Amino acid sequence: MAQQQRNQPDPVPVLLLGQLAVDKAYQGQGHAASLLQFALKSALRAAEIVGCVGVVTHPLDDGVRGFYASWGFKDLPFDRRRAMIIRMSELEQQFGAAI
Repeated sequence: MAQQQRNQPDPVPVLLLGQLAVDKAYQGQGHAASLLQFALKSALRAAEIVGCVGVVTHPLDDGVRGFYASWGFKDLPFDRRRAMIIRMSELEQQFGAAI
């Protein structure tokens, strides 16, 4: 069992980001980035209430994985479903603490 920080719950609470999709007719126009930015800012606001440490997503393929990586998501190496996570502290740095 991995060493945990003091007072850290097991499992660690995170928000799960569902699949985002843009109709093919509107792809390549920045809509996916806008959707993700809205979702991440909403998650940051929600974290103040629900007390989570990050946002987790399960990319469907390597193209989507690259998109999330460009926003700062990192692989969870121990997860067989190849989940990715971004910490709330990183979102605060990206968007500012006062959203």
